[in-house]
This record gives sequence, C-alpha cells and structure tokens, in this order.
Amino acid sequence: MAYEQTSVDAMKSWGEICKILYSHGCEATRYTETPEGFIMEFIRVSVADGRKGKQLVRMPVAYDYSRCKTPNQKEQERRTKWRSLYYYVKAVFDAVDKGIVMVEQAFMADTVVSLPSGEQKRVIEAFLPQVSKGVLDVFALPPGRESIDEAKIG
Repeated sequence: MAYEQTSVDAMKSWGEICKILYSHGCEATRYTETPEGFIMEFIRVSVADGRKGKQLVRMPVAYDYSRCKTPNQKEQERRTKWRSLYYYVKAVFDAVDKGIVMVEQAFMADTVVSLPSGEQKRVIEAFLPQVSKGVLDVFALPPGRESIDEAKIG
C-alpha cells in the first residue's frame, strides 16, 4: 500500500489537507475521529445550474486494523490513512485546477444531499441502494452496443 511506512504525523497531514481546502474556497473544515476511523467534512460555496449555495462534503475513512498487533502498528495505520487522504485531496484539486473536472463533479459521491424524506445522505449512500434494487442500471450500455468500441465518443 502506498504511504504504508510514512512517518508523517496524522495531524500534519490534516493541516496540509486544510491548506488545500481553504486555498480552493472552502469556508469550513472539520474531522471527527473514532477508534474505527474518521470522517472529514468541508463546506464550500458552489454554483449548480445557476443556483448558488453551500455544499457539504463528507468523506468517511475506515481504519483497517486486521493486521495490526501492536499500538505502534495501529498508529502507523492511522498515519497511512491520513497521508493517503492528503494525496487524494491534492490530486483531485490538481485535476480541478487543470480543468479536467469541476470540483462539484470531483466530490459528487461524497456531497451530502437532502432527500425528499428530509433525510440527509451522501450521494453515494442514496445511489447504491437504488442500484441494488434494480431501479438504476449502472451496467447498461446503449441498445445494440456490446462494447465501448461500438460507442461514439465525443
């Protein structure tokens, strides 16, 4: 696993993540850490279809202690996850800066939305049950197409 042996403290990674987020227009950041993992959240002003509002992004990260036998190994797992998240956030905003994706697109799965029931969930949490129930078909190619070679790209 990348960064498996990192010596960078988790909170140093958090500070570097915050620098990236604030330099890209985020208004607020926070994290919540439990023995099982952590949740990183940030709020930024966003524009979608001409509407301006605040977008909440919530990214849960689980620790994998299955191979950890000592407290030092658990701390290494913690450092590894935070460092990996730092490089993920850095890479995403690099793609945003280069015009490859919009920030709203890049964090869509982790964006919190209000459902008609009033419940708030991340887009991915609302989407996956619809796939499991067969309401949405993510494996559907356009009719008559068996491969990407047959599809027109552009």
